[in-house]
Amino acid sequence: MKKKIIIILVICIILFILVGLYFRAGNIRRMIEKANYCEQDNECFVIDAGCPFGCGDYINKSEEQKLKKFISIAQLLHPTYLLYKCRCISKPSVAICENKKCVPSVCETGKYYASWECECPKGFISNINNKGMICKESIIEDFDTSGQPCQSDNDCWCQSFDGAKFYNERVPNRCNIEEGKCYTCYYE
Repeated sequence: MKKKIIIILVICIILFILVGLYFRAGNIRRMIEKANYCEQDNECFVIDAGCPFGCGDYINKSEEQKLKKFISIAQLLHPTYLLYKCRCISKPSVAICENKKCVPSVCETGKYYASWECECPKGFISNINNKGMICKESIIEDFDTSGQPCQSDNDCWCQSFDGAKFYNERVPNRCNIEEGKCYTCYYE
């Protein structure tokens, strides 16, 4: 009788470990990446899974509930995930379907947006102020490395801005080592 109980306990412990391994952050990240598919714009959705899973990822709407369940289970099995402190790089809130993937919509330049609902076109930078967000032409494109690949903070910078005017100089920015990308520059 004792032998059966010990065997059952060992099997339960092994199953708990295997289930816990399945719900690791890396597996959840891969599930989120696989959920990014579409045929048309209205299928795209932004999910905010939080650290360490991702801060604003584009997925197919039909995958939302399944992913939220997996994230809840992962947080239950790994309560330390709730203690993660990381800086999130938010994504624009409106996504479109392009080449069967959900991607951020692109803003019109010179137009104010009430919220961060789109991404500025290449060569333009976002200026966020009390009116909202507007895409303005970058004086020199190399002054803003938002979203560019990086290996350290030395690879990242923003264009100098005093609240009214952009200057032809750089100010330091930070590298998100985990994602290998420079944080987004915010101009106020």
